[in-house]
Amino acid sequence: MTWLAYSPEHAARVWTAEIEAGRRIVWTPAADKERARQFGLNAERLALDILSIRGHVVVPGGYADHHDIVANGARIEVKAARWGAHGAYRFNMRQSDADLYLLACCNDAEVIAWFCVPAAALDSQKIIGVWAKNPNDHHGQWATYLEAWDIADQVIARGGGWPQQLTLSI
Repeated sequence: MTWLAYSPEHAARVWTAEIEAGRRIVWTPAADKERARQFGLNAERLALDILSIRGHVVVPGGYADHHDIVANGARIEVKAARWGAHGAYRFNMRQSDADLYLLACCNDAEVIAWFCVPAAALDSQKIIGVWAKNPNDHHGQWATYLEAWDIADQVIARGGGWPQQLTLSI
């Protein structure tokens, strides 16, 4: 398996103008499983680039991991949702061991808003709902985390809550 590390310099060369706006037009309607998978992968790629622009060295998680990105030992799960027929952006939080969740509210063309939610804020919640079609109008439980990249930076700076390999010196 090949691991790619995205440095801040790499990300700055790629997509700088789009990342500064917090958006990239890469979405396709999820009409089938492959498109749905691609929808999620696009959000992960965008999150990798945003975190790189913010100065973090990030590595994509492995296929079988319950997180999508690792930055400074912090495990990050990226979730993407569209406005649904049920009147919300709904994010399934099951089967994840992340320290930080980046939730992308999307329309069919771009990310409208990001919610940066630390794992400690979830308690035992399995579904997060954002009940305003324009996420900037959301005043519910998760409003504190709307575009809260400073919180994401703090979680990443603390590192992960999991054992890390120590450097061996002889």
